[in-house]
Amino acid sequence: MYADQRRKNVDAPSPSSRPRQASRRHVAARASAPAAPPPAAPVVPAAARGLGAGRGRGALAVEGQPAGAGRRPRLVVSERLHCAVRVAWRVVGMDVAGAGLAGTLGALDLASLSSLASLNLSSNALAGPLFPANVSAPLVSVRSVDLSNNSLSGPIPPTLPAYMPNLKHLNLSSNQFVGEIPASLAKLTKLQSLVLASIRLAGGIPAVLGNVSGLRELELSSNPLGGTIPAALGKLLSPERINVSLTQLESTIPSELSLCTNLTVIGLAGNNLSGGLPPSLAKLTRVREFNVSKNMLTGEILPDYFTSWTDLRVFQADGNRFTGTIPPEVATASRLEFLSLATNNLSGGIPPVIGRLTSLTVLDLSENEFSGTIPRTIGNLTSLTTLRLYDNKLTGRLPDEFGSMTALQRLSINTNMLEGELPAGLTRLPNLLGIVAFDKLFSGTIPSDFGRNLSIFSMSNNKFSGGLPAGLCSTPRPVP
Repeated sequence: MYADQRRKNVDAPSPSSRPRQASRRHVAARASAPAAPPPAAPVVPAAARGLGAGRGRGALAVEGQPAGAGRRPRLVVSERLHCAVRVAWRVVGMDVAGAGLAGTLGALDLASLSSLASLNLSSNALAGPLFPANVSAPLVSVRSVDLSNNSLSGPIPPTLPAYMPNLKHLNLSSNQFVGEIPASLAKLTKLQSLVLASIRLAGGIPAVLGNVSGLRELELSSNPLGGTIPAALGKLLSPERINVSLTQLESTIPSELSLCTNLTVIGLAGNNLSGGLPPSLAKLTRVREFNVSKNMLTGEILPDYFTSWTDLRVFQADGNRFTGTIPPEVATASRLEFLSLATNNLSGGIPPVIGRLTSLTVLDLSENEFSGTIPRTIGNLTSLTTLRLYDNKLTGRLPDEFGSMTALQRLSINTNMLEGELPAGLTRLPNLLGIVAFDKLFSGTIPSDFGRNLSIFSMSNNKFSGGLPAGLCSTPRPVP
């Protein structure tokens, strides 16, 4: 989430896949060959011996042996072939994530692992280039590679598809690669997920990635890519997740994305996108998360998005230049959990139908031009933990129904024109950790039992009378 936080307001938290285990298949010994008993402690294949354990979390082990305390590196071994002389093991999967391995990939003799299908070396301390010099022949069995969270450097080699032509899953995120995304990745015709987040890649998004028809996940966030969102991405037949947030893109949102009918996650936040929201995106029916925050988008929040996206959980459009009102159709997105329209130029009243969104946990309408009173129906939001309404033109009293919002932890309502006494129910909310309500016209006394659990209490520039509650001096709970 990318919502701005001010020091005067209450902070709120915003909303790795495990590598698939290779299946094990035991091949029975031929009847004509005398069976040799398996060794008591199978030896790790020589190809995997070169990587040093930087944090001493144990050596590689064959799956099935005692793992001891904690997570240990693992080799997934299959096809145990009984011969007259010895027992041979074919490595089809290697999972040594988070094992403290140091060094370079050159220490791993990938060329000798002819049956390797899955390689997970994520969250280690590996450095150097992606492909060592000792890899000269295609690794045709490799289907999944996860090298994320290391210190690998240099360019992503354009020859990668030639080395691993049958790749389905590639995760190189959180490394130190430089250069561009190779257009040759489009030759990986079986690719289903491409994760290249948080590297240092530039040069734009190659339009030819739209030719990888089976691609389900495209994760390119947090790279200085620049350029535009290619309309050619609309040619993808199967994408479920596209995230190009924080990539310095400068373009409009292409309407061709509406052709990706399986999309569930659309992440476009933190760029320099302009123009309006494409009406054609309402043709999508499976969207669960939509994030266009921190751009320069204009126009109105389209009601058709809420009526079409019936499974919508997250809608973030904060930090743009949207105008108009909150469409009442927002109530049709009954599963919505996170709604942020902050820091725009929206106006009008807060629609009473907002109370139908009973699954909401975060509602942020701050820094707009909303006016009128806070609807009493807001008390129906019993799952809400964070409510931000600050920097608007709201008037009237706080509804007594605030006392029904028993999950509320953070409330920011400062810099409006609210007045009157604090609702008695508000002061007794069991989970309230912080309230920011300065620069108001609140009056009366502050109830004596208010503030026992508060970590943040900011109510200056009001018209309260009487003393401060004794509970404010008690030990507060920390704000999570």
